[in-house]
Amino acid sequence: MIFKRFCVNFKGNKMRIKYIYARVLRLSRGDAVRRGQAGIEYVILVGLMLIFLIPIIHYALNEATLNVKINQIDTTVRRIAKASDAVFSLGRGAREVVTVTLPHGISTSKVNGHEIGFEVSLFGKITDVYFPTKPQVIGSLPTDPGTYRIVVMMLETNNVSIGKIM
Repeated sequence: MIFKRFCVNFKGNKMRIKYIYARVLRLSRGDAVRRGQAGIEYVILVGLMLIFLIPIIHYALNEATLNVKINQIDTTVRRIAKASDAVFSLGRGAREVVTVTLPHGISTSKVNGHEIGFEVSLFGKITDVYFPTKPQVIGSLPTDPGTYRIVVMMLETNNVSIGKIM
């Protein structure tokens, strides 16, 4: 509507033209300021959301990683212990191969007596993860991270031998 008034009054008073021209400039500048203010508000809103979401996402990822590590170690120890019990039940000469995945953070392994286990670094402290077995077990387990094939076999001495396949 302002442009129509400008065209109609073009031949009229020069003061009127200047007033309309100044009003058009003021409106367009005001729209730009409003659009700029809205853009800044969106940037601030996204920034605040990120400030709150990044720590939550970081915490969730750390917890998920820790849970995976604990589950891998627990599953490994249980599978090897159950395999040793099964081999013991089958008698002399029985053999079973178990494939396991070990995570980072294992400091030592223990295959001795009636226990199979690992000492693991969790929460910055050493934690023991052990599982009991029925037979007397001997041997060793790897501590480096990775996937291994572990052979579990019953010996003539009624002990169960546990070790990594070379």
